[in-house]
Amino acid sequence: MVITPEVVFLGKMLSECYDEVRADPLNLPAALFAQAQHLKSDEFTKLGLPVPILSSINENFASKLYSENYDALCFARDAEIVGASFVVSKLFDMIISLLHGLFRKEGEDKELYEVRSHKILLISNTIASSSTIINASITSNPKNLDIGSLLNTVTHLFTDVRFILKIKQEFIESEIAEKVQKELSAVEALYEEV
Repeated sequence: MVITPEVVFLGKMLSECYDEVRADPLNLPAALFAQAQHLKSDEFTKLGLPVPILSSINENFASKLYSENYDALCFARDAEIVGASFVVSKLFDMIISLLHGLFRKEGEDKELYEVRSHKILLISNTIASSSTIINASITSNPKNLDIGSLLNTVTHLFTDVRFILKIKQEFIESEIAEKVQKELSAVEALYEEV
């Protein structure tokens, strides 16, 4: 181990880490354990620890946050709050989906009914997220912003829209295939008559 003032780029660092792990597979868990112990020992120091990984992405922003006393403990607390909010939002989505599923009629196509459920969730999450954004804007208090709910809405925007488009495409293809089959049957019936 040599400590140098040399700037090591992330790609080179990852390459060297990979080489160390290939040399001995136990190097990785040992390094992670040593780093965890180091972080644990510094966790409650006066200055605290900077937000992990952020300095690798944007060093100036990480430095600014750290100088304003926003450290790893604050980040962990905020991540826990956002995570809990996201989980609660997902639980509500599950309850809504289950309740909506109870009203499906016997002969109704399950996939098309799921499309309706996804649309309901997409609309309700958009309304909920919009209301928290409006509330935070009107009160000028960013603490009123429900980030977990916003994350849930964004995931719905990406996953639900993709799901709905896939089901619609399958439905259209099956309808086209059915109509083509009817036309072929009609043509065959004409040829059989002749």
